[in-house]
Amino acid sequence: MPSPGFRIEPEAGILSQSSETSGGGFATRFSSSLLRFGVGLFLVSAPERTFNTYAGPRLGILSVSTSSSSTGNPEFKSSETDFFIGFCVGGEYLFSPHFSVGGEAQVNYVSFGNPDRTPSSSSTRTQSLITNNALMFFRWYY
Repeated sequence: MPSPGFRIEPEAGILSQSSETSGGGFATRFSSSLLRFGVGLFLVSAPERTFNTYAGPRLGILSVSTSSSSTGNPEFKSSETDFFIGFCVGGEYLFSPHFSVGGEAQVNYVSFGNPDRTPSSSSTRTQSLITNNALMFFRWYY
């Protein structure tokens, strides 16, 4: 931590899902994975107390891969790299200097990259999304 009133918070996450359906002589298989890497830069109020609040930006990168196949069709694969930036506000209660529980609200802007597809496609896209998110967490400080 650079100073008591400033926090640098790295983040990493994985989301993976897959499904398979069949019926009527057809079978479909789908899988998707998302990797999220980022960092938050927060100003922290009252860092020496048992309850504090913080606010600041989060930014990072998303790597998304999908594949699907169905009976009689070739497998389709896609991957892309997306970027996000957002603003967060949160609060936490510190039970001890090493453990806290809290909540955070976020508003994020996501810029979607052009998918790298197989078989190749010459189409391009420009898409973005604004999302909101609320979460509860447990933090361990060392």
